[in-house]
Amino acid sequence: MKKLVSIFLLIILIANAAIVFGLTENDINCPSAILIDGDSGEILFSKNPKAKMYPASLTKILTGLVILEDCNLDDIVTIDKSAVNTEPSIMGLKSGEKLTVEQLLYGLMVKSANDAARALAIYHSGSYEKFAEAMNEKAKSLGAMESNFVTPNGLHNSEHYTTAYDMSLIAMTAMKNEKFRELVKTTIYEIPATNKDENVKKLYNKNRFFNGTGSKYKIDYKGKTIDIKYEIVDGIKTGYTSAARQCFAGSAYKDNKRLISIVFKGEGKDVWIDTRTLLDYGFENFTPEMLLEKNTLVETYQVEGEKNTKINLYARDNIYTMVNNNYDKSQIKAITSVDKITLPVEKGSSLGTVAYYFEDHKLGETDLVSATDITGQDIIAKETVYPEASKSTQPKWMKYLIIFGKVILTIFVWRIIMTMINLKKRKKKKRRKSGIKKDA
Repeated sequence: MKKLVSIFLLIILIANAAIVFGLTENDINCPSAILIDGDSGEILFSKNPKAKMYPASLTKILTGLVILEDCNLDDIVTIDKSAVNTEPSIMGLKSGEKLTVEQLLYGLMVKSANDAARALAIYHSGSYEKFAEAMNEKAKSLGAMESNFVTPNGLHNSEHYTTAYDMSLIAMTAMKNEKFRELVKTTIYEIPATNKDENVKKLYNKNRFFNGTGSKYKIDYKGKTIDIKYEIVDGIKTGYTSAARQCFAGSAYKDNKRLISIVFKGEGKDVWIDTRTLLDYGFENFTPEMLLEKNTLVETYQVEGEKNTKINLYARDNIYTMVNNNYDKSQIKAITSVDKITLPVEKGSSLGTVAYYFEDHKLGETDLVSATDITGQDIIAKETVYPEASKSTQPKWMKYLIIFGKVILTIFVWRIIMTMINLKKRKKKKRRKSGIKKDA
């Protein structure tokens, strides 16, 4: 009996540990993976996120982003002969064929066509080498500092590499582009006859989260055999080379929040299982929280050496983050850091920062700014509160607790006053009765 009780308690402890600690690296089959919030870029889970990986066709996410930002969709591209027959995945372009940038982008992101990637690169920059420079410049501007891109399509090159973290930043930026989101969620696209091809080009998406049903497209997931198809997924890109193995960049939207996942070097159906594991973990265990609204008064700062001068410091931006449901939210703390301030101060100038932490994990940060110009010396800064600003950064439950306390205090004071009034009435009554008796 004691043995059975011990086993039962052990099972409970293991179950509780799983709840507390959530997803572990051992739960993900691929050697490198990451899950981020699609709005803020906050990392919700990672496994070897800075490991050097070959991106294969995930490269086309960056190619598509550069083209969308720099080119007009209606521009006509004349296909260069060096772009055709770029095996293995092609849309069948012909030398001298004319297509629009938009049509080639569908070829790039739906069909994953290597010939479309090369045609767009030449159209954009004149050569693959010049386009690679544009790709790397864009990647660095997004914070993808440990990547190097050589080709527009991701065909293997030992000098063409990235990391899960870097690719997540690129994918997050791309998914904020409305046209890009339209491209990557398209399952079938048709290009009508052109000047060089009388046939209609039919492009089919290889993302099995869109069309993975039937006996060939099953996965074992959480003890069940299910279809790969998953309705909440709306992108992004598959990838494969013999060196890179299976790669996948995923995006899913649910409950007004977007999550983005990257998995590298999977085998078999690992990319589908791992991607679903990551996305479900994110949606089930994290809740979006607005920790601080922009333009909120955070602190009033006494200028050193200017005893009559105080400056109100406001949050420049929202601090929005995904908070783990297992966190004790009362333990989330705001820490302000104010620079040494000297007069004069310009309106909107950064004077410090405010950051929110749970234990050692930074949840978000924004600059502290002045809402007014402060000039001269010994001038009391006029308090200027933005119309939408709130002077309190307390959590809602604390505000409600204070309101409840005030109500209780009001009732308590009211009861004391009423008791005193009633006592006075009783005393008066006694005096009257006493007076009547004396007269009698």
